[in-house]
Amino acid sequence: MLTTSSSLFYYFNKNKNYYYFPLLNLIKKLIHPCLNYYRQNKIKFPYFLLLILLSTFPNKNEANNNIQRRHSPFAQGNLFVVFDAKSGRSSTQSPQMANLSALWCQATSNGKDVLRIKEARFVRVLPKPEEIHEASRYNGARTRAFLEFDSPAPITSVGKYRCEINTTTNTEEGEEKRVTVVGNLFVNMRPVLILNATTRLDQVEDGNFFSWIGSAKTVPLGGDVFIECPAIGYPLPEIRWFKDNRPLNTSVLLPPDKMRKTISSRRKYVLTAKALYIRSIDVDDEATYKCLATNSFTEEFGRPPREFQVTLEHYVRIPLAMSWIIPLIIIIASLLLLALIIWGCSQKDRNKRNQYNVAQKEKKHFRASGGEGGRPPTEDELDD
Repeated sequence: MLTTSSSLFYYFNKNKNYYYFPLLNLIKKLIHPCLNYYRQNKIKFPYFLLLILLSTFPNKNEANNNIQRRHSPFAQGNLFVVFDAKSGRSSTQSPQMANLSALWCQATSNGKDVLRIKEARFVRVLPKPEEIHEASRYNGARTRAFLEFDSPAPITSVGKYRCEINTTTNTEEGEEKRVTVVGNLFVNMRPVLILNATTRLDQVEDGNFFSWIGSAKTVPLGGDVFIECPAIGYPLPEIRWFKDNRPLNTSVLLPPDKMRKTISSRRKYVLTAKALYIRSIDVDDEATYKCLATNSFTEEFGRPPREFQVTLEHYVRIPLAMSWIIPLIIIIASLLLLALIIWGCSQKDRNKRNQYNVAQKEKKHFRASGGEGGRPPTEDELDD
């Protein structure tokens, strides 16, 4: 309580503008914490007045710390750049590419005068794992460090970066002191699905490259199904699930049995960071499941944030109980047709062989019966 009141006192005196606040509001801010303490602890009234007086005096140590923090070096930079994704799908084999401006940062002690940089690096802290990049270049005075991306840069460049600058500053005694200044920078991007290059997706509507339909998933009754929503982006996308365009009720529980005794083991829908796991499929689970990945960020300084999204739908199909009969009938019919074709071909070959054998026998018989000069019989002679 004392710390809070003394902080208010220091703030008003530091800025020299406390007289702009209504007197009643100031008294309320100073006395209200003490009054609560007085009511809760039921202290005597003289001690209560003393407590109010003490709370109005500044905390010297805190004031000194604030002054020291005010003169400590801090980082400045261009804060963010935007990866302009043209489609809501990409792949690890052939990632999307885009041109990115460089990130830069510098160190200053008062917001105006910049400090000379000894060395600097940029660490991509999100998404994991971390990646360390040494500064690509410095300006002529070596007061600003840059991280330049490939041109064009892959989609894996998006995320949160930490700029780390090693520099020096002078203490109150005039001594040079080495310090490390850090600041956060961002490469923002709307949500994009990362899939295998061979995965087939269809557009929900022509020209919309951020709404996709995946292949249907066939699951038998009582089985489980795993539906992925592999969305990336920065800020990290928030993923929500829908069943037939209605929010999915993830609180549904399965009936208890020997294997499912606890609440967690009875949950029908299990959500992970980027997937939905459905247990014990029944007829009511046949539906279209859609994941909606959203994030929002400012595209230009001074403008309000804009929300972005990407969707992916999968239809969960449950086969009929006797659906195996139709494929079986097709297989049997195909085998019978194949056997019939083979039998027909063999009969045709047999007839050809029989006709050839009859002609040969007739020729031999004609020669044996004294044909003219042993010549082969003509057709007329064979007919006779």
